Amino acid sequence: MSDQNDYGQIPSSDNNNYGNLNGNNAGSHTSAPHNSGAQNPGFQNPGAQSSYAGNYGQQSNYGQSNGTQNSNGYPVPNQPPSYAGAMGYSNGAEPEKPATPKTLKIASYFIYGTILLGIIATILQLSNPDALMQQAGITEEDLSGSGLSSEDMESFTRMIMWAGAIWAVIQYALTIMFTVFMLRGANWARIVLTILMVFGAFGILSLPLAALLDVPMGIAALSTISGLLCIGAIVYMFLRPSNEFFRKMRERKQWLAFNQYR
Repeated sequence: MSDQNDYGQIPSSDNNNYGNLNGNNAGSHTSAPHNSGAQNPGFQNPGAQSSYAGNYGQQSNYGQSNGTQNSNGYPVPNQPPSYAGAMGYSNGAEPEKPATPKTLKIASYFIYGTILLGIIATILQLSNPDALMQQAGITEEDLSGSGLSSEDMESFTRMIMWAGAIWAVIQYALTIMFTVFMLRGANWARIVLTILMVFGAFGILSLPLAALLDVPMGIAALSTISGLLCIGAIVYMFLRPSNEFFRKMRERKQWLAFNQYR
């Protein structure tokens, strides 16, 4: 009669199911080589990295990384060159203010010369009221026919003289102001002075037409010299050193305007 255990079962010489299960598991655990590459579908190996993380630092077609990272750890793509760098300024430094060229100074001397000659011509004209009236086309017959007295004629002549003096002062003051702005690099002042000098250049015709226009020879000679100075001023204002000066001043103003609110 076979022995029975307390549960009514006959024990076998072999290991029980629990033992066999443990045995098989132990055997398979010890005999099967460990596959480090295999992963449980429900468990992610912390040692494995995703392809996104592995390829994160690589360059993409959208933009290339410049090797720097922002505060969140993301690579910063290459930025387009700044305005200062595109203009050729090293490290975006402020360009130096160019010195006024000699050609522009000579042009200013010519302009001041025209002003001086104009003042002399104005004084000569105002000192001779009869010649001034004659240049204006007003004769004594016209005044006498108008019924004006001698006091009225003197008052009228004095008014013309003061009007001419005031106009000359305004004209010369504006010319000096435009010249100062031009020497400081204002290209608009150079354009204005060019227009004024073009009109003044017609003064070279004063001497040949002095007899025809009844202009005194002294004033005609001053006007002719002033016209030559106007032509010289125009030439020197547009020589190469002068043009380079205004170009550098324009670039410097553009740089200052670009970096004003940065």
